Amino acid sequence: MVVTNGSLLITGCNGFIGRSLARRCLVEKKVVKGSTRSARKSNSLPEGVTPVIVQDVGPHTDWSEALSGMTEVVHLAAKVHNLKKTGDNLEEEYFRTNIAGTARLARVAADAGVRRMVFLSTIKVCGEGREEPYTEADGSAAQDPYSFSKAEAENVLREISSRSQFETVVLRPPLVYGPEVGANFLRLIQLVERRVPLPFASVSNRRSLIFVENLVDAILICLQEPKAADKTYLVADAESPSTPELITQIAEFLDVPVRLFNLPPSFMRKAAAIFGKKKEADRLLGSLSADTSKIHREIGWSPKFTQSEGLRSTIDWYLQNKEAGKP
Repeated sequence: MVVTNGSLLITGCNGFIGRSLARRCLVEKKVVKGSTRSARKSNSLPEGVTPVIVQDVGPHTDWSEALSGMTEVVHLAAKVHNLKKTGDNLEEEYFRTNIAGTARLARVAADAGVRRMVFLSTIKVCGEGREEPYTEADGSAAQDPYSFSKAEAENVLREISSRSQFETVVLRPPLVYGPEVGANFLRLIQLVERRVPLPFASVSNRRSLIFVENLVDAILICLQEPKAADKTYLVADAESPSTPELITQIAEFLDVPVRLFNLPPSFMRKAAAIFGKKKEADRLLGSLSADTSKIHREIGWSPKFTQSEGLRSTIDWYLQNKEAGKP
């Protein structure tokens, strides 16, 4: 897809997805501003992005400088999962950043004449744990504060766009991977490389993933395609591997033996619950897959890269950085 020239604000631009999106937009000659929370974090922005410091995304954020001259917004900044933290304060943080902060940005953007916003939500708005793939027709069944806050932010955006010329597009991706990935996916790569025996040989789930460059493609087409206005789409790679299939692919690209053994999933779930790791176990043992036929049918998006290509690119990045002594 050829991206037309324009001016774009990317919130959370110094993050994993934001940097990939910004680099692609700069190649396509877009004017790109990137919001970050501090001057130190702005140092990680791709060269060519104009940094804007927005210290706190919430109900009173001053977006005037960031939105000045912008015609499009991609809203990536969010309070994300924190599996170690619980309680009312965490729920307040999700509400303040993900709901009230998104509403504030959308209202200011609408008043500033911004044409369209792409909002990055999550497949977990649909729910978790069922065997059949989710579709956009499924109602919200969020099961944790993070996904609930994303579902409520989606509702706020629909309400704002219904009362103005401001267009919104909601994307619901699963776990995103690719070069520069961190968190759980990076830890899984490290475990496989260290040849740690993993007890998932008998797991027969299906987990959708999306390569970051496939997600960037989806964001870009949703910024430009008229038919995408005010729509909600699930996006994912074409493949939905089981946990042992994913581990096997990672091991192949790392050129290490696969160390999988059988342990009944029911036993692992019980053990995880005892140690307060139920959510982590659900991510590895349960199914969470997406039916992406709607976005393909309506606006023609389909993943350019196979999952094998995406994983190869991710592992190549990991090995190159390891060889260079980088974290």
